[in-house]
Amino acid sequence: MPKKKPKTINVSYTLLFILSWFLIPSIYAYTVINQIFLAIGITEINKNIYSSVFIVLGIIITAFVFWISNYKSKK
Repeated sequence: MPKKKPKTINVSYTLLFILSWFLIPSIYAYTVINQIFLAIGITEINKNIYSSVFIVLGIIITAFVFWISNYKSKK
């Protein structure tokens, strides 16, 4: 009998968070960040900041998801 469980949970978590990583930012957060930038007075560099912010957020989210999935698989 194999001791390790199949890694279907990790795949589903990563797929779900990759989808949310692309869909939710494009719908909600772009307008929110745009409003913040307009309130501050930044208009030219908002695309670069937007992409870098979501690269960082995506790295944090994926790391957090992998940590959760590893923590659940250890139990």
